[in-house]
Amino acid sequence: PGAAAEALLEVAEQLDSHELQLAAESLRERAAVLLSDAQRQSEAADVLLRVADAQIARDTPVATVTVRKLARLLPAEEQWRADARRALIDWPGQFEAALEALRRACNSTRDTPEERRWVAAAVDLCCVHQNYEAALELASGVPRSTLESNHDLALDVLEAREATQGASAVEEDWLALLRRTETAENDYVRALSLQRRGVALARREAVLEAMDSYRRAMAAWARLPEYEEQAADAYYSMQAAAALNASFPPDSELRPLAWSLRGNASTPVARAERLIFEGMRERLADRGGPDAPRS
Repeated sequence: PGAAAEALLEVAEQLDSHELQLAAESLRERAAVLLSDAQRQSEAADVLLRVADAQIARDTPVATVTVRKLARLLPAEEQWRADARRALIDWPGQFEAALEALRRACNSTRDTPEERRWVAAAVDLCCVHQNYEAALELASGVPRSTLESNHDLALDVLEAREATQGASAVEEDWLALLRRTETAENDYVRALSLQRRGVALARREAVLEAMDSYRRAMAAWARLPEYEEQAADAYYSMQAAAALNASFPPDSELRPLAWSLRGNASTPVARAERLIFEGMRERLADRGGPDAPRS
């Protein structure tokens, strides 16, 4: 079984090089089974870790099954690896349990490159639940250089600081982050930062400034292939920001065009729409499934 598993893994690498990731993923799952049969549990777990991370990144429900298999392969002292990945999937309605699992992952990877991933996930979870004090506590040990290189984490920390310390305490850092994105080669980072800036300005009731930031975000998203739907989301956010601040929503004649725009299934807005659909479906079915709170 071990030799067969190694052959499958070699083929999987070749498939990856030809951008056939789903086929490669299937072979890796089969290889993990063979490695387990050969009493090579540690190697099997490493293979499934890679598969689980790819599935979590795609936001596929299959990841739950893979993480369950992973947990059966890991020794007791490494169960935090499965628990942390389960927290990335099953956090709705289980904030405290998910946060505890992510904290264990942070502690278990202290001073390693992997620590940043779990800190960012834990801070993000806290910001979703508006537990900003916990978010800042978790991020307190992150070096400034790490914040500058991890824009998702930096944006979450800015949100948490503004909520607890006020806008004046973070404005200079906001402007510094936006200056960095202007020179960055990553258009996604620039677009996301501008849209999050729009949210922050709308919360300050700075309507005109928020509209300007959202318009710039729309332009940035529109430059990215297959992100047209995300540009539409920035447009809808701009209209919502105006309405919530008692201003007339601008450019209402563009709503039919925005509604018609579609993009890549991996965009943030596409994921949000999937979760809303699944959550509402579970509510209507009166099942209270794991996606229901996300809606």
